[in-house]
Amino acid sequence: MINEIVRVHDKFSVEIKLGYEPRKDRKVSEFSIKTWLFIPSGLDINSSTYTKEDFYNDFI
Repeated sequence: MINEIVRVHDKFSVEIKLGYEPRKDRKVSEFSIKTWLFIPSGLDINSSTYTKEDFYNDFI
């Protein structure tokens, strides 16, 4: 079972929390999460203005 909580903090930030409860009848449980970010082109965010390292550091 996957529990999710979505909270809008303000017009610039959204918080998404996921919780995964493994099945007790299986020794091994697996799951995956796919995430897509849609960023408007008007924000001028691209590989030359926002590096992978910047994204990773902000994500962490």
